Amino acid sequence: MIPIGCRRNRRRACTVAIAEAALLALTVMPPSRGAAREIGPEANLCTEIHALPPGEELVLGPGEYQGPCAIRRGGEAGAPLMIRAADPKSRPRVVYGGRDTNVIEVRASHVTIRGLGFGPTQSDADAVRIFSVNDVTIDDCHFTRIGGIAVAANHSSVRGLVVRRDVIRDLLATAMYFGCHEGGGGPLGRRLDAA
Repeated sequence: MIPIGCRRNRRRACTVAIAEAALLALTVMPPSRGAAREIGPEANLCTEIHALPPGEELVLGPGEYQGPCAIRRGGEAGAPLMIRAADPKSRPRVVYGGRDTNVIEVRASHVTIRGLGFGPTQSDADAVRIFSVNDVTIDDCHFTRIGGIAVAANHSSVRGLVVRRDVIRDLLATAMYFGCHEGGGGPLGRRLDAA
């Protein structure tokens, strides 16, 4: 439809202006999220995480989910890969009884973990270990009887780490560990909010 002010001699210029305005609007709009995929505890959590396209959302129903899992593909800036509880009042719990690895290892940028429960774990098994990545958020999670560290990011530089509204109880080790022993890295641009 051509605006009222656009007549025969200005029709082409008005059409170009409208097209440019529409293109500009599309480029500044945030990316839209696809449909969330909801699973139950009978699903293989790690397989479901790996099957998600970048930037999509995995919603966990109540129950116990088996770890461990290494997240190797994340989302994009402004559209993170999201793993969250369907209902924070019936918090899903990720458990792992082994000692060989951590419950969740975040090895991809732009990942958000929200509203999950973790634990118990054996000694030396961390709940969430974050490796050299950017834009990771651990939000509103509960950590109970963790034998290792609840949230750790001490292997290399991490930018944009947000850890907020988490509850940590009955730990057998350090609650959170950020930074390197030698001072040659660690989280930059981090935000920690006490619960």
